[in-house]
Amino acid sequence: MHPLDTRASANDEKIVLATVLFCAVFLSIKYFPGLEGGFYAGFSINAIYPELMANDPVVGNMSSSAGSPYKSTIFYLFPKIFGDIWLDDRFIAGLYILMVATAFLAADRIAVALGAKGVFERITILLFFLKDHQILDNVVIFAHNPDFNHSALALPIGLWLLYAAISGRNLWIVIGLSLLLALVSVQVAPFTAGMALIAAAVIGRRRDRIIVTVLGIGGTAMLLWALFFYIQVPREDWNSIWNQLTVQWYEGMVLPFDTRFTGLGKVLSGNLIFAFILGGVLLWPAKSRPALKATRAVTALSLGALLILGLYGQFAPDGWKVPQLLLFPVARQLQYPQILASIALMVILFRWVESTGGVKQTVVAGLVFLVVLVSGPGNFDLWIGLSALSMAVSLLALYVLWRRQPGFALSPPAPGASVGAFLVGSHRQIICLTFTLTMSVAMAVGAWQKLPAWQFLARTGIHGASENARWIGVTQYIKDNTSIDAVVLPMRIAAPNEVRPGVRQSENLVPRRSIASRSGRALPLPLMLTRGLNLKYFEFVGRQNRLLETITTNWMTGNTALVTEAIFRLDLVPDYLVVPSAVVGRMDPGVLPYSAKKEIGGFTVLRRNRDGDVTPAITK
Repeated sequence: MHPLDTRASANDEKIVLATVLFCAVFLSIKYFPGLEGGFYAGFSINAIYPELMANDPVVGNMSSSAGSPYKSTIFYLFPKIFGDIWLDDRFIAGLYILMVATAFLAADRIAVALGAKGVFERITILLFFLKDHQILDNVVIFAHNPDFNHSALALPIGLWLLYAAISGRNLWIVIGLSLLLALVSVQVAPFTAGMALIAAAVIGRRRDRIIVTVLGIGGTAMLLWALFFYIQVPREDWNSIWNQLTVQWYEGMVLPFDTRFTGLGKVLSGNLIFAFILGGVLLWPAKSRPALKATRAVTALSLGALLILGLYGQFAPDGWKVPQLLLFPVARQLQYPQILASIALMVILFRWVESTGGVKQTVVAGLVFLVVLVSGPGNFDLWIGLSALSMAVSLLALYVLWRRQPGFALSPPAPGASVGAFLVGSHRQIICLTFTLTMSVAMAVGAWQKLPAWQFLARTGIHGASENARWIGVTQYIKDNTSIDAVVLPMRIAAPNEVRPGVRQSENLVPRRSIASRSGRALPLPLMLTRGLNLKYFEFVGRQNRLLETITTNWMTGNTALVTEAIFRLDLVPDYLVVPSAVVGRMDPGVLPYSAKKEIGGFTVLRRNRDGDVTPAITK
């Protein structure tokens, strides 16, 4: 394979680099989630101090690497190396910004490889990714906002892998990046690495195609061995596990055509926009340069995967349901192809207008740019209004500049030139300024809203908008005043998006794992996949979750007897409870075998009474 010449002028590179830094900083300000606030809570502190959380049902020594990809990632070598500083959000915020910047830089390299010309086109493509474009059940944004975990590192690696593949880099670089991606995220790697290797083979030499074929056969064999022999699942459990995973865990990630989870409107719009973006790249007439040829191979395979695997997940008869395949949910695997196709579509639109020079084509291209820009989650009306207003301002401002011939990289008007000539000659600047105004306003609003959270971070080392900020002070008290094998059950008032139907927000109590991130104590809060594809464990988790719901619901209604009974039926009976101080008094202290020890930041820590281990009226 022969690398493409992707050099540009020194000034362009400086401007693009400044844009990359701008995008990385502001996107991180808006989306930085802080250290482990959900599923992954406790993994970092366990990596630093392996003796902590040994009995935790998620982080502890009993969880299975066969069904839990996080057990196989090298990501947690970083907290081992850096130690306690990894638990400070001020430190990991810097790493987070670096990862986001690396992803933006990869996107720019992909754009140039696909044929993006000049600074305006490249800036437009970078600004596009300041918005989340999740249209399927995945995350299509360079700032991984659900949590700070291995996925935040996998994203830039995956993008650089695709760049190396489509730009004709040495095949061994593609293979090396594929292996690195597998070491970081075994769940994402098979599909992404497979697509990259196929792309490299499409534009490579015969030797490359032979190597990719051998690797493909060997990799497929290893994957099948892992799915059907390493991950041992009794055949009689397949259907039950399948049904629980699709409905209670992955949902739309494996059932992209199912309307139960997000509704008919979102399912239709998401799949249609996804098909439009990838189909546009695949079918739009354009010169087939090697990078675009490789990208079209990826888009074709991705569309086929969505159709075949989506229909398989939705309509597979019982005898064909293989739950091991659900460990690689189709919607999540299409995250990288969607990013690649979005970049390619924007480049194709620019080249289309350039080659045709028609006013109609310019208007169509502008409308397509606006459609793909506003696609994804968020207030659709606000995004439409903001982008339309930005385009109107851009058209007016640039038209005035164009008429006055001030330079500004605009094509000067010829005598008697029309508005159409302005649109065609200045379309790059119009689109770029529209995106700049839209995203500047959006990022400014986001930064302003998150300013208190970052001020809190500067003072405390914990991001103020993170889940961990709720437990400020409580985690340190637990860490300092409990034994390392203590079990803690933390509960807090539900956030608006966690409220059960028909119940006021203030009357919703929910247990959460985030307190483990810095306390390092086990929690009686199991999750389904931490013992692999184990039906008995799935059922056990279901029973534990029902007990936890009994505890939280009856705590709010003041039924101390039911709360106490449910607590002692948990597999891990908590030594400590953490509850909002405002609702501690709803329990009868003569019945509940816990006593208040400390009130911190609106929460009360209760310790189990020494004579409360055995309660005659309760059987575990």
